[in-house]
Amino acid sequence: RPFIEFIHPDHRDRAMGIHIKRLKGEEVPPVYEFKVLDKKGNVKWLENNGILIEWCDKPATLNFLRDVTERKKAEQAIWASENEKRSILNAISDHILFHDTDLLIRWGNEAAARSIGMTQQELVGRYCYELWQGRSEPCERCPVIRAMETGSHTQGIMTTSDGKWWEIIGEPVLDRDGEIRGAIEIGRDITERKEAEQALQESEERFRAIFENALVGLYRTTPDGRILMANPALVQMMGYSSFEELAQLNMEEEGFSRDYQRSVFKQRVEAEDRIVGLESRWMRRDETTLFVRESARTVRDKDGEILYYEGTVVDLTERKLAEEALGESEEKFRSLAEQSPNMIFINKKGRIVYVNKKCEEVMGYEREKLCSPDFDFRSLVAPESLGLINDNFARHLRGEEVQPYDYSIINKDGKRIEAINASKLIQYEGETAILGVVTDITERKKSERALRESEERLKILFESAPDTIYLIDSEGRFMDGNRAALELVGFARDEAIGKNLAEMGMLSDKQLSKAIENLKKVATGNLSGPNEYRLKRKDGSYISVEVRTFPVKIGGETLTLGIARNITERKQAEKTLLDHRAQLKSLASQLSLTEERERHRLATELHDQISQSLVISKIKLDQLRKSNSSGDFKEALDEISKYLGQVIEETRTLTFDLSSPILYELGFEAAVAEWLTDQIQEKHRIETEFKDDGRQKPLDDDIRVLLFRNVRELLINVVKHAKAHKVKVSIRRIGEYISVCVEDDGIGFDPVEVASTAVKKAEFGLFSIQERLEQQGGQIEIESGPGRGTKITMTAPLKCKDISDGT
Repeated sequence: RPFIEFIHPDHRDRAMGIHIKRLKGEEVPPVYEFKVLDKKGNVKWLENNGILIEWCDKPATLNFLRDVTERKKAEQAIWASENEKRSILNAISDHILFHDTDLLIRWGNEAAARSIGMTQQELVGRYCYELWQGRSEPCERCPVIRAMETGSHTQGIMTTSDGKWWEIIGEPVLDRDGEIRGAIEIGRDITERKEAEQALQESEERFRAIFENALVGLYRTTPDGRILMANPALVQMMGYSSFEELAQLNMEEEGFSRDYQRSVFKQRVEAEDRIVGLESRWMRRDETTLFVRESARTVRDKDGEILYYEGTVVDLTERKLAEEALGESEEKFRSLAEQSPNMIFINKKGRIVYVNKKCEEVMGYEREKLCSPDFDFRSLVAPESLGLINDNFARHLRGEEVQPYDYSIINKDGKRIEAINASKLIQYEGETAILGVVTDITERKKSERALRESEERLKILFESAPDTIYLIDSEGRFMDGNRAALELVGFARDEAIGKNLAEMGMLSDKQLSKAIENLKKVATGNLSGPNEYRLKRKDGSYISVEVRTFPVKIGGETLTLGIARNITERKQAEKTLLDHRAQLKSLASQLSLTEERERHRLATELHDQISQSLVISKIKLDQLRKSNSSGDFKEALDEISKYLGQVIEETRTLTFDLSSPILYELGFEAAVAEWLTDQIQEKHRIETEFKDDGRQKPLDDDIRVLLFRNVRELLINVVKHAKAHKVKVSIRRIGEYISVCVEDDGIGFDPVEVASTAVKKAEFGLFSIQERLEQQGGQIEIESGPGRGTKITMTAPLKCKDISDGT
């Protein structure tokens, strides 16, 4: 059976191409890998080490195959391991950065990005001293610099521009040759620890005064729980008459605390070099329960050994009773809110958690819908008010006071409601929330807006102006227009004013979307234009207009001022010119394809008739030479045989120059790979690289021929003009299209300058490729610049039938 049947479909073209080249004696990789399917249909990887031999007087290949499936699995496992390591680094709370030798950040974990309020991608290419210290130069005692200078682990303490303390570790990163290629920075926020250390350095007298007079409990214990110090507040809190009585207790023994988390709390105090807090229950002398908030930390000697624990204790018993009273207060609040004529809501962490009955009535949604986790309250806000809402929301979160402000609401029925919102921060269910009281001021707003607009429009409109001038509001309604504007569209004033763009019916759906998008840009203060539209006049005729729009403030609202010009005649002339150009492009494309078909026909006849006849003649002549025992004609026959061989080779070369047989027999990818090796690498000594994603890319004959011809033309341009040392061709499938990329490391060029020069000299070259592709539904993308090489990517549609079949 043909060996190609066992090869995986993704690798058949490549394996067959190498096999054909090896039979021809061409240079191919001695060892390569490919996938096969075993008898059960399982995919395996084989390594092929093949050589060219002669078998029965014919060239053949001897192949040594080795199963490398397990190695491939190991490589995939390594990749998965690297991905897992990156996930672990992102999960670490310490910030981790990788610097290159210039101190530029090349990677940072999520903790580092969060600490500076940026994304991981935004960290890359920045300097740490710029982001954290606000400096323009590196820090004098930077551990990262010292790690790269000494090639060893370094550690230090740094402060940031916001006054925080960081413990920084620098670790050099070496390459395989032992050269330093950068450093790892590991940082931890130790601000609380430094503050605690500074507090401990206060004078004993000050400490004692605070200790004795503090309203909260203070203590110091040994690591095993024996009480060394306790202030009067703690003694009284526990119900004892003196410190000596309290000192008989052990804080770590059972009976002191009624909370199992006390042991976990101690472990955290020992493990974390900062103050740790815990709410728990203690037992008083009279065995009643004391609710406390305990905060503690360790005090260590210079060797890191724990000397003692220090802690504070806050009596929460009254707060617990207050929480019960708060529940009663909550019921009173709900009773008053439900009877309020205003809309009342509570927003906690960006989510509505309470609305009163008035909110349900006005907004048209049930309470359960408004308070559901997946409901976005911003959907109730008019687009122009979203920025204000977001800004005030952020100010609330920063603890700033927000004065009552006006904004617009859109209810379920699409009705616009003008409102004033008075909001403030409150505590709700133990967390900070925003309480809002909203009053409907729609009617008042309408009256104020109508008065302002009436006064200010008189200052803007110039009825006698010869230019077409009009005003449109943010919702696309025509507010006013001069005589020229009304004559342009053919509507009377009362037929146009107050109507929106959709109601006027002057624009198609696509043009209407474009106009609405333009209005949004103008509303944000961006100048727009000129834009072109095709308008339908009242009498049904169509005209083309060029429009320039500007934002204007009228009555506190941003409106759009438009100035239009009739360009119908100009557009008609442009269309005629474009039609002529399109016909010329189509004729040129058809001529190119006809030429390629004729070349293929000539090449086929040359190969099937002349080449075959010459090969048969040479075989007959060689047989005659072998059968001739006399030496009289040997020299003449040898010379004739030699000439026939040269003619056969020249005929074969001419056949390939006219039209590549491989393009029609093995496909586009194999033809490009062979031509790249034969013509570019071997003939012109330019290093080549060919990549194919291995996926099926069915092409119509015309597109296949066009792409192959374009690739050859691009590669010839590389040889002639690029002065390149290496060229790379990549072919892959992207959805319903084939993508072909030709990339070189040559001198490059300015695409705009080359296009301009080509037009002036009528030398289109590279840009004729673009026109031929566009005729077939494809496109070309050019990336180049002087001194940085060239990358040209062509895309073209795949065969429609195969796309619809899902192959």
